[in-house]
Amino acid sequence: MGHFNSAFVKINGISIHYYRSLASNRLTTLGDPIIMLHGVTDNGLCWERVSLALQDRFDIIMMDARGHGKTDSPEDGYGIEDRAADVAGLIDGLGIKKAVLLGHSMGAETATATAAAYPAKVRALILEDPPWPGRFWGSTPEEREERAAAWEQEIIHKRSLSKEQIIAEGKRANPNWSEVEWSAWAESKLQLSAKISQIATAPRRRWTDYLGATRCPILLLMGDPTLGGIVNQKTAAEVERWWTSGKIVQIPGAGHNIRRDQYDAFMYAVEEFLADVNNQEETGNG
Repeated sequence: MGHFNSAFVKINGISIHYYRSLASNRLTTLGDPIIMLHGVTDNGLCWERVSLALQDRFDIIMMDARGHGKTDSPEDGYGIEDRAADVAGLIDGLGIKKAVLLGHSMGAETATATAAAYPAKVRALILEDPPWPGRFWGSTPEEREERAAAWEQEIIHKRSLSKEQIIAEGKRANPNWSEVEWSAWAESKLQLSAKISQIATAPRRRWTDYLGATRCPILLLMGDPTLGGIVNQKTAAEVERWWTSGKIVQIPGAGHNIRRDQYDAFMYAVEEFLADVNNQEETGNG
């Protein structure tokens, strides 16, 4: 934790917490800032391993979503547009011109909605297994209510455990994750507000509405559906019909948590894409 500054900014009536790489304070030439948006039940520090690999070349910002980490937990306002407005507010609050958004799962959904609603603020998107086509949240109102209720009970259960117990549960389910992942992952469960269960029932348009409104370059990283990956080949084919500029990379041996399951392959794809984005910017094609 000595690698990042911890700070808050007031956005949309709540206090948003974020971590920012110390490298941004000591280097004068950095690529576009990268704002990392975690998945549901995680927190900003769940990106630490990725951040450390990139912070010498990029200004890294790891944001705690509302109801997660150290960010406030309002009574309501957990919809996709609310979360996108928080990201746009963070960009403005930090005086950033444009940012690359790197999001996992819920964070990938948030990133896409941000690019659709605030295109002037987003340079590019990197999406780690977004919850498309939406069945992750439930296909009917009844299923979404059930999802929200189950989440609420799971959050309450996790918060009754010690950090060590949460880590032990996680390791049983994901024995191949690196040891460096566990501390932040477990801490995020203890910080979590049960109010985030509203994410499942909050109104949202069809995912293609957000994707179709994006105009920036996109990298979609997908795992193996047989291992728990959400995006499948049918969805990937539909993705290509909706976006303006994009690339799909499937990572073998990875489920939904691609960077945790196959870190090296994940980082190779991310760094290659970032290099392409920077090259396009330098040649005036971005």
